[in-house]
Amino acid sequence: MTQWLPRRIDQRLLCARLWLTLAALCQVIPGGVVALFPSYALLDNMYRNWTAAAGIVDRIAKRRPVFVESSTSSGDVLEFYSARIKTARSTGALMLSVVGGRLSEGINFSDKLGRAVVIVGVPFPSLASLELAE
Repeated sequence: MTQWLPRRIDQRLLCARLWLTLAALCQVIPGGVVALFPSYALLDNMYRNWTAAAGIVDRIAKRRPVFVESSTSSGDVLEFYSARIKTARSTGALMLSVVGGRLSEGINFSDKLGRAVVIVGVPFPSLASLELAE
């Protein structure tokens, strides 16, 4: 997952604990919950682990739908997420996105769209980035 984690930490356990934390937040926070990851690779890895574990995604999905941004997704994910939250008797939704991605930059998660925002990790820039070279 990340290079700085000590080898003694079981990354699958860390992944499971993150999902359980998101599930606990979704139980008590009404409306939309947005979880932002530092990269698409980490988001894809986490979500793949969550869906492979039997029942772990169902813990949230039975109460509210989970929307996932991918590196190739369009604005449809945000439209579906918004529509779900704005419906009458909505139990809310969870959106998994990337810091600096299409769905996190320039979007105003006001009112019910973003009752909670969870930042997963710190999105450090790549050392090979042209912006750092300047």
